[in-house]
Formats: sequence, C-alpha cells, structure tokens
Amino acid sequence: MKLKGRLTVYSILSSLAALILLLIVQLYIFKHHAQHLLSHSSKDVSSSLISQLEQRAHYTLGYLSEALINPIYLFDMEGIFDLLEPALNSEEVIEVVVFSAEGTIIHNGQEVMQAYGSPFEQPEILNTVLQEQQHYHRLAENTLTVADPLYIGDELLGGLSLSYSLKTINQDIADTANIIARINEGSIRDALLGSLLAVVVVMVVTVVLSAWLASAWSRPILALVKQAKYIGRGDYSRPNCVKRSDEVGELATEINAMSTNLKERTEQVEFLAYHDALTELPNRLRFIEFVSGVIEQTQHNIAVIFVDLDEFKAVNDNYGHRAGDQLLCEVAKRIEHNLRASDMVASALNMRDESCVLARVGGDEFLLCIPDVEDVLQLDVIAGRIVDVLTKGFILEDSSDEVFIGCSIGIALSPNAGTSAVELIKNADIAMYAAKSAGKGTYRHFNQQMGDAVARKGLLERELHKALSDCQQFSLFYQPLLSFESQQVIGAEALLRWQHPSLGMVPTDELIVIAEATGLIIPLGEWVIEQACQQRQHWASQVDDDFYIAINLSAKQLSREHAATSFAENLERFGLQRHWLHVEVTENSLLTDEQRVMDNLVELRHLGIPVWLDDFGTGYSSLSYLRKFKVDGLKIDRSFVADLCEDEVDRALCIALIRLAESLQISVVAEGVENIQQSNIMSQAGCDIAQGYFFSRPIPAEQFLAYYRQPGVENVRG
Repeated sequence: MKLKGRLTVYSILSSLAALILLLIVQLYIFKHHAQHLLSHSSKDVSSSLISQLEQRAHYTLGYLSEALINPIYLFDMEGIFDLLEPALNSEEVIEVVVFSAEGTIIHNGQEVMQAYGSPFEQPEILNTVLQEQQHYHRLAENTLTVADPLYIGDELLGGLSLSYSLKTINQDIADTANIIARINEGSIRDALLGSLLAVVVVMVVTVVLSAWLASAWSRPILALVKQAKYIGRGDYSRPNCVKRSDEVGELATEINAMSTNLKERTEQVEFLAYHDALTELPNRLRFIEFVSGVIEQTQHNIAVIFVDLDEFKAVNDNYGHRAGDQLLCEVAKRIEHNLRASDMVASALNMRDESCVLARVGGDEFLLCIPDVEDVLQLDVIAGRIVDVLTKGFILEDSSDEVFIGCSIGIALSPNAGTSAVELIKNADIAMYAAKSAGKGTYRHFNQQMGDAVARKGLLERELHKALSDCQQFSLFYQPLLSFESQQVIGAEALLRWQHPSLGMVPTDELIVIAEATGLIIPLGEWVIEQACQQRQHWASQVDDDFYIAINLSAKQLSREHAATSFAENLERFGLQRHWLHVEVTENSLLTDEQRVMDNLVELRHLGIPVWLDDFGTGYSSLSYLRKFKVDGLKIDRSFVADLCEDEVDRALCIALIRLAESLQISVVAEGVENIQQSNIMSQAGCDIAQGYFFSRPIPAEQFLAYYRQPGVENVRG
C-alpha cells in the first residue's frame, strides 16, 4: 500500500476520535517533528556530497602534484599533458592549470598549448600558493577550487590548480530536497484530511494512532539521517534497512545507490592516487611508500633501478600516442616477466614474486626496487637483462611495423647511494643520465663523482643566475689573430671568462654548456656583443682600420628570430664600421634549424659583418655546409693542427682545406698553433691567419694593446 492509502486508513480510524483540539495539537507536533527531521536529512546529504567532492579533489591534487614534478623539472610538455588529460576527462573537472613559480601558465591540459607563458590570472591562488606556499581551498556557489605548490626538494617549481563544477552536486542536492519536500507536503496534506475525519474518534484512539503514525514516519527518516552521517564520514558499508514501497522507500533506495556510486568513485580515486592509470603499476607516491617501508624493515642493502626508454618520442611522433601507450604497457609486461620467480634471472637471485616492485613514474620512466641485495653483480645481471629484452622489437596492435627502442638504466644501491627512498630515486636518476651520456642502451651505477657533478652543475646554474644580475663577474679576454703574410695582429677573438668570487675561474667549456642548457646563453651572448662593440670603439684610434673583433654565436642565438638585431643596434649605438666585427659559428650550431640559421646568417652578411665557420672539419657535413651557407672564411680546427708535424694525414688534410678555401675565395685561420714548426708549415701551405698559444694566450683587454703594438711575431709571441 502506498503512503497516501495508508494515511487514508489512518485518517478513517482517527475519525473515531471526538476531541478535535487534541488531534490538532498532535498534528502540529507531528508537522514540527517531521520538518525538523527532514531538514537535518537534507543538510546531511548536502554536506556529504560536497565533502566527497572535496576528498576527490584533494586525492587528485595530491596525485598530480607528485606526478608532475619530474615532467615540469625536465620541461616534458607531453608528459604533463598525459598526466592532466585523465583529470580533464572527468565531468566534474572544469579547469586544470600548471603554473610556474613566476606565475605564468606552463600547461592547462590542452593538447594545443596556446596559453603557455601567459600570466595565470588568479592573484588569490598565486598569493597563497607561491607567496605563502600553502594549500589553497575555496568553495564558491558553483565551483570548488583547490591548489598546491609544487616542489622538487626545497625548490619551488610552481603550482597546480584544479577547479571542479558543483553543478551536478547542486542538482543532486536540489533533487533530494524536492523529494523530501514532496514527502513532507504529502504527509501534511493527508494528515490534515485525517484530522478532519478524526473528530469522531475518542481521545484515547486519537492519541494512540497519532503516536503510531509519528513513529512510523520518524523511524525511516531517522535511519536515512543516520546513513547520511555515515556517508559524510566516508563509511559506505552501512546501507539503510528501510523496506517500504512508497516515496520514503524510493528515497531510501536512491540513497543506497548514491552510497554505492560514491564508494566506487572513492576507490577509483584512491587507486589513481597510488597507481598509474595506463599500466596499472604503482606510481611514484606508492613506490616511495613501499621503498620507505622496506628500508624501515630490513637491514640489508636495497637497490633502486631507474629505467628510461630511449627513442620513445620517435614512436609517439611516428605512430601516435595510442601506439606509445601500447608500447608502454608492453614494456611494463616485459620488465615484470623478467622479475618473476620463474624467470631465470630472478631464480638465480632467489627472488620472490612479491619481493620486487615495478612502478611507472613518468612518461617513459620506470622505477624498480630490489630488496635484500647481497652482491652488486646481481644488479648487473638484472639491468643487463632488462636492456636486452627492451632492445628486442615490439609489434603494436595498430601497426604491422616492428618498433625498436632501447633503454638507459641508472642503479642506486643503499647505503652508499642514499638511505631514503627519495635519495635513492634521485641518485638512480643521476646514474641513468650518465648511462644516456655514455651512448644509451646501457646501465651505470651511481657514484659520488656523479653526485658531485650534478651538485656542481646545480651550484653553477644558481650562481650564473645571480652573476647575470649585474655581469660584474664576467669579462672578455682577447686572443690575437695574426697575418702570416705581414706578421702583424689583424684581429682578436673575444672569449668569455667567468671569475667567480669563491669558485675562482670557471672553465669556459663548463660555463657555455650550462648557459646553453638553461637558456642563459641568450642574455649572456647579448652582453658579450655589447662589450665587444664597446671595446672596439675604445680601440678605434689605437688600432688599424682593418682590425676586427671576432664574436662567437651559439646555436640558441642563431636559432632565434632576427639574431642580427643586437649587432645592428650595437653597431649604431657605438658608431662602428661593419667590418670591425666578425661572427664565428660552429658546424653544430647549423644543425638546429637550418632555415632560420640561414636567414640569420644572410641578415648578418647584409649588415656587412663577415661570417666565419669555426672548428671546420670536425662535423659530419662540413663540405655540405660550405655549399648551403655562404661564409667569408673558415677556421681549421685545432685537432688537425696539433699533430701537423708528426702526422702526414693531418698535414695533407690541412693543405687540402687551404686549397679548398683558395678555390672558394675565402680566408683561412689555423687554430691552435703552438710551436714554430706548425706555424711554418701552415704559412708555407698558404694559410692566411694564425691563432694559438705560440703567439699569445687569451689576454685581458688592458694587456692586448701592449701586445698589439709590438712589431713582428718574433718579438711578440707569448
């Protein structure tokens, strides 16, 4: 019987009551009691839904905050997109933004990134996350926004912001409120009808039946309120036991279904918080927890193996991301198979199936924990086997082609390589990069030299940023260029030097590598151009009109649009003749973006600045570069000049290069001339210009003029 029918029966029975006044009082009490219970039920259901959304938001924020650290640090935009895409696929998520420590957008989850580098227009979030470095949480009428700072070690990389829509939850709350309201209205309406018919009912019958009716209403509602409180605390294991066929029964059924759905979503979020969605392997957070637990429970050595796939990007580029995902799953299966107890490697090491944990921690990065390592040779066997199995071809579902990749592996063994999970992972990562530097397809064990090198690189990066604030630590040295014919200095190559107040003179090769890697070569190169132009202006009345300063341009400088703009501005600013500056570029710098490099070189030559090809002969396409790029001269690399006296092949190559330059009507510089024999051979071969320690080392500008004024090579060589 439906609720309306039962209330009708109750009203008929209540009609036997004779005292209208008592019945009206009872109905008033019932109405007030029902409204109170229903109000609390609606509030608890609303609080439960919003609380669950906040928990899901925090789970997702925590998971993404951990997973994004490595892609951001490595500037892996595809890795960042792969992590953000599953979150944006959720109907609840309306916005995901990864922003830098400077407040600019790194990624917003869009496959085509148009917002990269633009300001993140959320000052409240930026102030809380970047300035106060605290968790941000804001619940508005229609949205929930949470954000956290992102760290690597103690360094703040930026932040992550998630915005959730409350539209669905607000609709669910409204629907629940409507159901409860309809039940309440129907109850009051039917109770009023019963009160009109209850006039004839005696007082005792009226009191008894009304009390029974109130109890019949309150029990299921109280049960629903109790269940809503359990749901609010995250306990979904206690369904209500309301067995009714009316609207209250429908409400009870819907609340049970809602509890089941929330339980499934919570379990899914918890799984994603600790596992990789693609391979279902543990993620970085779960791996760190596991390794930390093993460290606490064992006294034996523990190894962390960092596996990074080689040439994985080529698979994504050539076959698409779906093929890349398939490949990652197959890689995970192969590595897991080689760790099973049935595998001959695992068996030889007496491993148990559960003793090792494999995790995917990045786009193409995997971590492996090997507990209870007795001999480092065990790790060599495992690493060698993984390299072998991943070198074999893969057949992907969507392609008939056999795909070949490889891997580079880093190994960190406690306690020498670290005593914590984070430290072991970091040092295994360092060792992996050493393996890549060794040619890929191999493995390396972490040692302190690697750690020291990384620490020094990090130190130099930080110090370079500081030094660029005023450039007081930098200076230009000048190495003379002498004409073989006149035996006079005709120019100088400007060479950058970094005199650090505590580290001393930083090797130039080390400085250039770090500046190139960090992009600081751009402002540093601008400073070099300005200083060289200023120095040439200062020397204008003290050197010959044909005297020039040669400036080296890096690959990053040549790859920028309008690289010649800085030269044009400084030539105008200091009033210099165009031929007073020369530009030197290496073959490697021509490999980056040939069309843009060619446009920049053409623009430089249109300005009247001669362009020289430096380190000629060391690349793979030296002659092709002479055909593609118009240059005014070339510099024979010092490696050919070094063995000129003893090696007939080098001597023949140098002579051939000089003859080639003569036929192309361009000049030739011999680099690295260090003795009189080398000088004589190159002079007799017809080389135009000499440069090297035999004549002078690079010297400060204040010493250069004294050198320049000395007559003749015999009197000036240093």
